[in-house]
Amino acid sequence: MRKITLSLVLGLGVILGTSAQNFGFGEANLESVIVQTYDGSIYKGYVLGRTDFEITILLPTMDTISVHEVLIKRKKSSNDYDIFKKGRAYPKKGFYGTLFFSSNYNSEGRGSNGLNAQLVYQPSQKFGYGVSGGFQSNGLNVSGVDWDWSNYTFWQFDAYGKYNLSRNSTRIYADMKLGYGFAGDTWREEEVSGGMHIEPGIGFQFASKGHIRFNVGLSQQFQYSEGASSVWSPNAFEQTQVNYELWYSRTVLRIGLEFF
Repeated sequence: MRKITLSLVLGLGVILGTSAQNFGFGEANLESVIVQTYDGSIYKGYVLGRTDFEITILLPTMDTISVHEVLIKRKKSSNDYDIFKKGRAYPKKGFYGTLFFSSNYNSEGRGSNGLNAQLVYQPSQKFGYGVSGGFQSNGLNVSGVDWDWSNYTFWQFDAYGKYNLSRNSTRIYADMKLGYGFAGDTWREEEVSGGMHIEPGIGFQFASKGHIRFNVGLSQQFQYSEGASSVWSPNAFEQTQVNYELWYSRTVLRIGLEFF
């Protein structure tokens, strides 16, 4: 009787161990998935089977559920996404676009404002690269006279690179833009030329349930320029021309949305 009991226990242990591995609780081999239905229900588990009409999921409670495809609002697979709580996720690879507003103000109330768009291809969960374009308007005092400020706008076109420093639902990343800024017309019709544009930055991405995610960060903008500015004396009403050659340097706050 003891031999029979021992054999049953060992056999049951082997079966349970094998089942746990097959269901992903040992070495996870099954595809994990999050399914959200139109009634707001969310199911997270492992895919046991698929047909053209429904998907069968093994839930963490070891129950199974079959969900008809017509009832599914959104479906995210671990084959394609990094999946987190409450259905939030990141695509593992693919294209996405970003629209950023950037701003900086100094103590005199003058600073930098701009709008920038990026198209990025992410070949892996770590790296991304693409192109960037937009404009930045900079307030600048080149004459040294306190009241004499001018706004200079640059249209900037860059190559773009990005590296994810973490893989959590809130991701920290470092990025870099490198390209050229073309000077726009100034309201005083001053002579202004553009030059190289360099912009390193660091930021945070936030995983989302849908196809739009939030992005915020800081970057340091360096824009080369040279030109001539006309300065009027407030006392003698005399005009003086100031020639300059400089690198704009601005620390800007970036707030943006990513579409994927």
